[in-house]
Amino acid sequence: MNKLFAIGLLVVGFALGPVSSLVAQDKPEIDDSIFRPRDVFELEYASSPQIAPDGSRIIYSRTHFDIMTDSSKSELWMIDEDGTHLPLLGGQPAGSPRWSPDGTRIAYVTSKDGKAQIH
Repeated sequence: MNKLFAIGLLVVGFALGPVSSLVAQDKPEIDDSIFRPRDVFELEYASSPQIAPDGSRIIYSRTHFDIMTDSSKSELWMIDEDGTHLPLLGGQPAGSPRWSPDGTRIAYVTSKDGKAQIH
């Protein structure tokens, strides 16, 4: 009888082993390395870099995504020789920056009322 009882315990133990390991897991662990659709709103990227004629500054478009309007927004930024990034135009949406030949002015495109204009 003892042998039958021991064999029965082993069989039950093996059968419940996988079940007990499933019960022990509350939730699957979240892998932070997986890109999820909402993560796009955390992204920013730079485009259209333009180096000043004297080489002292770079102006570029910095684009981010707005979760409230579900759209992208580009703004002009400048980086100095010391690596300081400065926003231009007070956050006004703009893009496609270009330096004037003498490096004293910048041309850019912005849109008001849905019409793109060069400023």
